[in-house]
Amino acid sequence: MLGACLASIAAQSLEPETIEIVVVDNGSSDDTPFVARQWQTRLPNLRCVPEPVPGLSRARNRGLDAAMGEIVAFVDDDARAQPAWLARLLRVYDDDDVVAAGGRVALSWPSAPPRWMSPGIERWYSSLDLGPAQQRLAGGDIDLIGCNLSVRREPARRAGGFDLGLGRIGRRLRSGEDWRLLEELRRAGGAVVYVPDAVVAHEVLPERLRLRWLLRRVYEQGRTDALYAHAAVGGHSSLSEASAITGRALRGLAAGARRWACGARSSGELVSALTRVSEIGYARECMRLCVGARWRSLEPGRRSGVS
Repeated sequence: MLGACLASIAAQSLEPETIEIVVVDNGSSDDTPFVARQWQTRLPNLRCVPEPVPGLSRARNRGLDAAMGEIVAFVDDDARAQPAWLARLLRVYDDDDVVAAGGRVALSWPSAPPRWMSPGIERWYSSLDLGPAQQRLAGGDIDLIGCNLSVRREPARRAGGFDLGLGRIGRRLRSGEDWRLLEELRRAGGAVVYVPDAVVAHEVLPERLRLRWLLRRVYEQGRTDALYAHAAVGGHSSLSEASAITGRALRGLAAGARRWACGARSSGELVSALTRVSEIGYARECMRLCVGARWRSLEPGRRSGVS
């Protein structure tokens, strides 16, 4: 995958010597260093830097620290950038207010998409298409995605970089580290811009075509949303609120299962069921945060049952 990604960087419309390329080896056990060395003959400004502690946020922060340019663009090793990708991102930084920019993420399927796939489900695969117009984004439920993202280096470092409590680590499907950074950049007064013609194709791995993987993904998205809300506002739902969310989600799943059994098997029904699974993940994480907060508020003697 890394080779295909670097090939797309080598094919950028900008002159190769004007681009600094930092490959972060995030504790890999594959041929990442070898592939990077091979590409150095075509990309003379390519460097491979180590980040031994696993985690997407750590890897991106390592790249942010290692880069020397004013603008840092991120692309994942399982993504391929279109030739004009970087040039179209860079042009929006002529506006000094812009601190982050990213573009469309198209999905690249290993075969025909599953029959149950729909635009409402593709968002859980990191698809992003906000239409043909360049626009500033205010955040909320829609924002840029880390596999097609650029930032001004120093404002991003001042904002703390990518949150180490969020983002993928190994098989853990947590996310939200990109949205968290973008929110901090906005809070500092910067503008975040969607650039529709700065496009990357994000490869969908074969194992992600299974419903079992998708269920894990949406469940972890719910947990991510709870962590994100907790970090953003410094609070979380109460245990009673979390229990109510769980009950409502379970009732929704049961009703959806009955409709499914009766033949109502539309993509809308599946999206609704997946949303309920995400709510259960959200409630579970809220419960964990509540219990943890209560535990930390106890005096040490009371924690161990000693009076």
